Amino acid sequence: MLKDIPVLLVGFNRPDLIRLSLLNLVNIGVKRLYVSLDGPRNSYELPSCEECFSTVLAFSDAFDLQVIHRSYNLGCNLGVTAALDWFFSKEYFGIVIEDDCLVSKEGFEHFENYFLNWEEFMRHGVGIATAHNPFKSSVECKASQYTLINGWASSSSVWNLAKQNRFSLKLPSFFVKHLKSQSISEKIFWWANSTRARLGGVDTWDSIFQDQLMRNGVKTLIPKINSVKNIGFGPMATHTKNGAERFLVELPAEFHNKEIDLLLRDFYFNVSRKHFITPIFRVIWDLLRFTKRRNFEYELSQDKKNRKFWKSTL
Repeated sequence: MLKDIPVLLVGFNRPDLIRLSLLNLVNIGVKRLYVSLDGPRNSYELPSCEECFSTVLAFSDAFDLQVIHRSYNLGCNLGVTAALDWFFSKEYFGIVIEDDCLVSKEGFEHFENYFLNWEEFMRHGVGIATAHNPFKSSVECKASQYTLINGWASSSSVWNLAKQNRFSLKLPSFFVKHLKSQSISEKIFWWANSTRARLGGVDTWDSIFQDQLMRNGVKTLIPKINSVKNIGFGPMATHTKNGAERFLVELPAEFHNKEIDLLLRDFYFNVSRKHFITPIFRVIWDLLRFTKRRNFEYELSQDKKNRKFWKSTL
């Protein structure tokens, strides 16, 4: 069954990570693979980006393979967004992995179980399964209102929901009924993160994705134990440059049986009362800096015209 589920691998300028990811997918037994590679930001990155492409082609005999290869840079926001648009325009269900995440066999089994019971999960609003449980201790496997994207699986219907007016500025989700458990501080926190990405103040896609799904009540199925290893921390990373940055969090013993949403809010995302004021000032600063907003949808349409394709079939 696993060999029939397509996988999207998103990469950029780290050929060593691409190679480890591809070896892991071969060992797992993946057969249908899409790869989307962003291009260099400058001439210094050109050799590493070209090496990423060469590394992928070296595995062409191992997969039914389709590749997007760019000579220009879209960045984290549009690079991943364009990859997901492409992938889910071709597949109704699939697994999404960025080049710094190694999903274990148990993680793929988690995805397979989700796929086999996908319609039942969808009836309960569980539109995503993730391999990432961010806690060192096991927690009860439940659906969460938060989206964890270190190795995840979903459907084109969920992605299409996330695409609706994705770059439009929105008010905080004060009146979204299924988010009534969130404090004002937390609503401001998520709104500010997604608004800054929509303004171009931060180059990231996941905060917009989180905001879109949270507003629509799409939940994420989290495994009992973590099934993904992040190998991307370090100076070559775009965001996670600190090699000591936490990927798995140690929970105090008295919190092991608490609700997963509470654990994620307090110990992983670390949302607190301080997030009421500071994020607002950051949004205001971005509004002042970016008086003329980028047309993200136009840039995506231009990417469709300019990107290069490569394809092989087993």
